[in-house]
Order: sequence, then structure tokens, then C-alpha cells
Amino acid sequence: MRAATLLLMLGACSFTPAGGGGDGDGGGRDGGADGAPGRPDAVVMVDAAPLQCADLTCSPNAACTIDKSGPRCACSPGFTGDGLTCTDVDECAAGDPCPADCANTPGSFECYAPATCEEVASRIAGAPDGDYTLYVGQDPGKPWTAACVDMDTVSPREYLTVPAASNFGEYEAGGASSGDDVVTRYMAVRLDPASLVIDINDQRFTTSTGSLNHSNTGPMVTAMPLGVAMLCNTSGSSYADAEIDLRGTPFALVTTFSNGGNNGRGTSTLTSNGQRLVLTGGGFCGWRGPSNAPQNPFNQSGGPGITVRYMP
Repeated sequence: MRAATLLLMLGACSFTPAGGGGDGDGGGRDGGADGAPGRPDAVVMVDAAPLQCADLTCSPNAACTIDKSGPRCACSPGFTGDGLTCTDVDECAAGDPCPADCANTPGSFECYAPATCEEVASRIAGAPDGDYTLYVGQDPGKPWTAACVDMDTVSPREYLTVPAASNFGEYEAGGASSGDDVVTRYMAVRLDPASLVIDINDQRFTTSTGSLNHSNTGPMVTAMPLGVAMLCNTSGSSYADAEIDLRGTPFALVTTFSNGGNNGRGTSTLTSNGQRLVLTGGGFCGWRGPSNAPQNPFNQSGGPGITVRYMP
């Protein structure tokens, strides 16, 4: 960088040789023929003080250094530019620096593995409802796809998408419960990402058909919890059906299933490495369902839920 210079003009001095004035031919150094003042005596070049960092306006995301060419601004790590203007580098967009998810921060980035939809909402401003990758126990090696809903609230919720055709509960009409077969099919099930318990009473993403009068004394039944097969018929050859199908997800069933109610009977067939369970149930009135199911598990009264495990 070129330093400024200062021109000092020294004043003119007259000079007259001994014994006389000018001879009119310019013999005097400072006088002309007419006695007018001559040129300045000298011009001296003086260097001004060199520039310092204080003389530059660096970006807030830059630092000033001084080398042999003078002071200069240089962007801090994680920023790019000429030092006067510095722009953040989005490391997350530039590559894949994290084993799970990546959050860009000013001048850097942060790796994280969200376990809940609430964590996603806290990281991504204005994140809409939709599918997101979560990680069981914040373990990057245990990803799963969650349908996150209510993302604009303080308590987003996690659902696991499942095939509705093979995830349902049924109360078959007949015998002491008149009406039409009640079947509730689940398109997504509420899964607590911390406990890995499916809430079989959450019917937000379901469709139900039929209604019947339980034991002909009420209450009316219009929906069934997931994985409960119920009947109120003395015939030992009649059964209701139910099914849980987690194929296509990284989860398998842990909860055991058993008979309940009056003369409860039924079967459970577990296949696909514990991911698919086919049930039949009956009795007067009886059912087959989760072993922790309460008395009369219908409508939204299926019990604590079904525990699952993560499959590697």
C-alpha cells in the first residue's frame, strides 16, 4: 500500500555576491535581471505515517493483519469474501459433514440427531407438518421416518405411517351385541419416540365403519383400538379379526397378546421377524388383544399401548 507524501516548500532566499548586486544577466542565484525573486530554494519529500488497522473498516466477521504491504482485512474461518464484506459459508449445503443431521451456524456448523419432532421444530424455523428423519435415543445409527404433526405448536407429535389395509381392530356384531361390524383402520399410529410405545387409542389417522350396541345394553361402539379382535357370541366357531403390520418400518413388536373377557378365546400369529401379527378373538363377550388391555377394550379404551423395539 502506497504511503501518502507531504511536500514541504522551503522559502526563497536572496543571494548577492560580495562587491555588487546583480549584473542583470541572471548571475545572482536568487535574483534575475529585474531583481525579482527566483525559484524556491528546495522541495523536500517527507513520508506520512503508514496506514494502521484502525484506518480500515473490516467486516465484523473479519480480522485485520499487517504484513510488509500494510494492513489488510481477512475473513474469519467459516466466512468468505474480501475482508470488507464476509458471507457465511453453509457447510451443511457444501457437503455431508455429519453422520445424521447438520445445522448451519454463523461461521461453523453443528451435527445433531433429533429424537423428537419438537427438536426438529426448534432447529428449523417454520418447519411445516410432514415427514422427517428422527433417531431413536439420538443415535445416528437408528433412523426412522416420522410423520410430524402440530409443528406450529409447543407440542408437536410423532406418528408412524403404516398400511391401513393391514393395521386394524374389529368388534364383530352378532350374538349379544347387535348392529354392524365395527372396523377401525389405521393409516398412521402414534408412537412415543422415548418409550417406543404405540398409543392404540389415538385414532387421529383412522377410518371407522359400522356401529353396534355392546351387550345390547350399551355403550354404543363406533371405533376399535389397534390390534383388538372382539366378539359377543356364544358360538365357539365365530371369531373377529385384527392385525398389526409394521413391515416397511424399522420396528418390531414386543408386547404380548392374550385372551380377555368372558369365555375369551383367540389366536395370535407372529411373522416377519416380529413385524406382523394376525389375531382372531371372541367370547361372550370376549376378545384377544394386548395383555395389558382393560375390560371391554373398545372405542378409545384399549389400554396403555403396544411396545415396539428398534430393528437394526
